Amino acid sequence: MSEPAKYLLKHEGVLLGEMVSFDYDFPWDRCRFTPTPAFANFKPLFDRENALLDTPSDDRDDAYDEESDALTARIIGLGLVIESPKTGEVFRDFDLHIRDGQAELRLPLGK
Repeated sequence: MSEPAKYLLKHEGVLLGEMVSFDYDFPWDRCRFTPTPAFANFKPLFDRENALLDTPSDDRDDAYDEESDALTARIIGLGLVIESPKTGEVFRDFDLHIRDGQAELRLPLGK
């Protein structure tokens, strides 16, 4: 049996957390997320994203769309990277959701 995939979430070289895959449902890797103390500075953005994602679709309006788009742009603008400790490969283009000790990670296809 192969070892689960591991990923490191970093910002400007600072480790924010480690992700260890426990399930894969194409194209999402579901991981256990273990944050470092440095993640505390970023957690409010992910918490707000989760609150927006939990908004019932009937309650989503133009203001929701604007806030969601602005928050996504802000998270992308942080320059977070995912690194594979096994291969050393660094990913700058990915989708990531973090909630309650779990992360859902979607890396570019072919990576």
